[in-house]
Amino acid sequence: MGLSKNGKQMGRPPIENPKPFKICIRLDVQTHDELELYCDKFDVSFTDAVTKAINELAERNGIKASDAPWSQEVSKKIRS
Repeated sequence: MGLSKNGKQMGRPPIENPKPFKICIRLDVQTHDELELYCDKFDVSFTDAVTKAINELAERNGIKASDAPWSQEVSKKIRS
């Protein structure tokens, strides 16, 4: 981001919850179709549906990202 004439940053403002990680997965036809049907029915993106599924699995199994030893370090790098 550059600076404008008055010294303020130009460009898009920072978002509250950045998503810097991109993953690529392979799905069989049935799983892909189920994901697509879910997204159509609830009007959500693939990203939102997969994120919700991961969060529900973690909650159901008592897993908290904040408990991971690398969590705070990664969070600091992303936000800086």
